[in-house]
Amino acid sequence: MSATARRAREPAPVHPDPPEGEGRTRLRFTHLGWGEGPAWDEAFAYFDRAWGGFVLPSLVRRFEHGPIDWAARPKLEPLAGTMRRTLSEIERP
Repeated sequence: MSATARRAREPAPVHPDPPEGEGRTRLRFTHLGWGEGPAWDEAFAYFDRAWGGFVLPSLVRRFEHGPIDWAARPKLEPLAGTMRRTLSEIERP
């Protein structure tokens, strides 16, 4: 990932939605602040792989199985081939 994209990236806020029933909460992650051009395309591809292949699967595993023993890192299954969604695909409250 280019230094420009690293310096300019925005945080990815977490938005807890209202509870979906007993013991269930939906989380919505929004990663904003993308620019245009090859460096941004590279940065987006990196974070797309990281969110879908490591960050979110780690979160799911944590809540399904308890704390993760990082010394014996578990095999994680990617959540999706891509985390990319267009604005028209996003559920709105």
